[in-house]
Amino acid sequence: HNPMDNRRPAPPPGRNPMKQPQLGPDAERITQSVRDRIVSDGRRRPSGARALAASRPVTPQDRNRGLFGVSSGVTQYGHGAASGADRPGSARVRAKAARPPSAYPMGRKQFLQNLPGAYDDPEHATPPPGSRPASVVPTRSVRLTPLSGGGSSLAPRRATDPPTIADSSTDPAVRRQISHPTREADQTQGQPRPPPATSSRPNPPSTPPARHSESTGLAPRPRPPSGGPRPPSGGPRPPSGGPRPPARSKTRSSSAAKTRVTTANAIENEQWEEISSIISRLDPKKVELEELRTACDTLRVALERRPLRSTQRKGSVLRSLIRLLDLTDCRVRLRVARSIVLLTNQAQTLTNVCKLLFAETRREENDHVVHDERIATVLIAVLQLSKWTVDDRAAQEEYTSALVYCCGAIKNVTSSTVGQQAFAEVGTIAAVAQLLHRIGAAPPKPAEGDNLGLHTVHLLVQMLAALRNLAALEEHRTAFVATGLIPDLCILLDVYSSEVDFMLNISRVFSKLTLHSDCRLALARVVDIMPLLMKSVIKHQHNLPLTHRLLFTLGNMTATDPESRTDLFLASSRGEDLLVLLASYTAAATDNVAAAAERDDVLTKLVRVIANLCINPEIGAEIACSEGLRALIDLLRRQQDNSSEDLILHVVGAINNLSFYRKEENVVLQAQQEIAELVVPLLQHASLEVMIESARVFGNLSQEKAIRELLHSTLADELMVVLLDHDNREVVYTVCGVLMNMMGDDEGRNVLKSAGGVRSLIEVLVEDGQSDWQLAGMVCKTLWNFSEGYVEHNASVTETFGEQEGEELLAVLREYVDLENDSEFTTNSDREYLWRSEFRDVGAHLLSRVNSMTSVMVPLQAPTNGAQS
Repeated sequence: HNPMDNRRPAPPPGRNPMKQPQLGPDAERITQSVRDRIVSDGRRRPSGARALAASRPVTPQDRNRGLFGVSSGVTQYGHGAASGADRPGSARVRAKAARPPSAYPMGRKQFLQNLPGAYDDPEHATPPPGSRPASVVPTRSVRLTPLSGGGSSLAPRRATDPPTIADSSTDPAVRRQISHPTREADQTQGQPRPPPATSSRPNPPSTPPARHSESTGLAPRPRPPSGGPRPPSGGPRPPSGGPRPPARSKTRSSSAAKTRVTTANAIENEQWEEISSIISRLDPKKVELEELRTACDTLRVALERRPLRSTQRKGSVLRSLIRLLDLTDCRVRLRVARSIVLLTNQAQTLTNVCKLLFAETRREENDHVVHDERIATVLIAVLQLSKWTVDDRAAQEEYTSALVYCCGAIKNVTSSTVGQQAFAEVGTIAAVAQLLHRIGAAPPKPAEGDNLGLHTVHLLVQMLAALRNLAALEEHRTAFVATGLIPDLCILLDVYSSEVDFMLNISRVFSKLTLHSDCRLALARVVDIMPLLMKSVIKHQHNLPLTHRLLFTLGNMTATDPESRTDLFLASSRGEDLLVLLASYTAAATDNVAAAAERDDVLTKLVRVIANLCINPEIGAEIACSEGLRALIDLLRRQQDNSSEDLILHVVGAINNLSFYRKEENVVLQAQQEIAELVVPLLQHASLEVMIESARVFGNLSQEKAIRELLHSTLADELMVVLLDHDNREVVYTVCGVLMNMMGDDEGRNVLKSAGGVRSLIEVLVEDGQSDWQLAGMVCKTLWNFSEGYVEHNASVTETFGEQEGEELLAVLREYVDLENDSEFTTNSDREYLWRSEFRDVGAHLLSRVNSMTSVMVPLQAPTNGAQS
């Protein structure tokens, strides 16, 4: 019994010795070169148990580093290829059409396109093509005079008249839409405006209001009504042409509060002087590139040391930074992005920053620059700044686009080991887990006419792609468990199980996490995880890359966890769903080489899951009697000329597990003669792993006389003797199990003795006995069966084993059996337990037999007639 979790197979039950008739030698002899290859390959391999595990699915690297690159390309196979999932108008086609773009321009224009009047300065007097010209409107209400020469006049508006556009300029929301700042406003940025004149006199010319834009995240400073008091400002007031406003009403205020305000203003004014001097150096036409980089870094440090409070001053800094984005230098653009995040958390601005970072991380040659500039801290800051809350749908819609590009940039950066390490140092998993938890609390579902659910799927696709990369490091894997991220992923798996891109990426995360025991345990603890995964396998069975990874996850979980085996057995309709899939994939045919290879990978993982389930005695006995296993035999028959080594390994391993259950209804045992004929050629396969796994099958099948005859006629018994020289103990253990059955026949004993098998068995006992009592016990059982035929003829120990071999065997058995009197040995409880359970009894019996064979009296010849007389 060879479970796929690398446990040692149980020894097959004993049987009565049977005499084997000699068959004609019609098979080719095993050449010396084959023997040499087997032995030399074995000598090069380290000792220890061989891991019979499926290879991890390979995720193709997206060299283009787009949002939806090779990850979204899936192989449709079988009936699902023509299911019409991608027909025009289908949900999947609509979803693809709504994907955010991976390629786009990103410079000053894109940051300023929502800023009214952004192109009014002389340096950029011409707006970009396609932009709407700014409306020229007065910024203050004026008194209109009658038209000369006309019969009608426009009288001043009364208080009861509806408001006009000119008067609406006092409203901040309307003023943001109609104001048209000039360059003079830029020069007075950070300075307070003069108070408005009273309504009794015409308004003198004044500096127009400073620019404000929703895209910068800077809310305009509220303006008080005409004549009202103004908030304090950090700079001196310019002279005003109008009368002074009414005196400020006196309010009670403590001197301490006034001192705090004055001190805060003084500190900010001092800081502003420092920042202003830095901004003056941010002119790409006057400053060299290296000095420009230094100025950007100095500005960031100043903003980190003490954030600006004034929205007007923030706007001035933003405009100075944004004009640098037309440069192509990666370092400058990244440093600008870091400073912008320190100035605002407004959704549109964060989106532009994240699109800028994503664009820079798409180029692999920028990886070292991204690492040097510590962009990981910026991306994590965006995750933490995002205002995704369960009850605020507007915030979800605003910030989703920024988060999509943020997670896309994280995915690109973490495609390298250096990038993964950088994100391990900034608490990435915790930040992602917090956001995923908020999404999982009330996940928006994709629905026609509602883009929030679809955009959420796009976000999750990028997050999962990043998580898949981050799962490669030990620091991140422990965080997956500690933050409770795995249960949140399972919640989203249930909600978005119809989204192919989402499912593909989450399957990649699970397939990588379940390679490690702590993550497997955390996933197994999720309620109903096995029904959920099995339902996903059936639902996406025609999507081979997705099914491949889901089955790999199931194989990892059932390899070591008994409860997972039981849960999956029940979730798969007592294994019938898995056998139906096996029959479907086995019967499918294709001329496409890539599709055939993908199908073989899926079959490999599916067969592995079935083999793992059979480790459980009750489950294995039930599956072994299912007619659905005929597909497994068909698959073995088709693999004779197949180059898929992994698939052959797992098919033969599954047959070995199933053949362990000795029931009349066992489908494998019913076809054991055909199976043996199919497996015997694999004993000389070019792959040593295939050769060894094929030998395991005969540990159970060789209990039948017909199978032993087949092995002898094909000289497979000689190959078994050669494999005794292998350095891998599991190989030797498996071969001993087969030879133990072969020793029931005279032909088998003769082959073992003539091929030097007795010497090899005694060497194994001497060299590895005390370190592996299971192997020592199996060697003794093999020697016991071998000596059985000689005892019947009263043969001596020399005739049975050979003179030197007999002496060595007697000495080592006496030493091992007498270990019970060794106080140092008995203090090691583990070694003593294995010695008692696996070796003591069989070793003592073999020692008794060998001792009895040494005292056999040789009969004297009868005297002749002459001697008697």
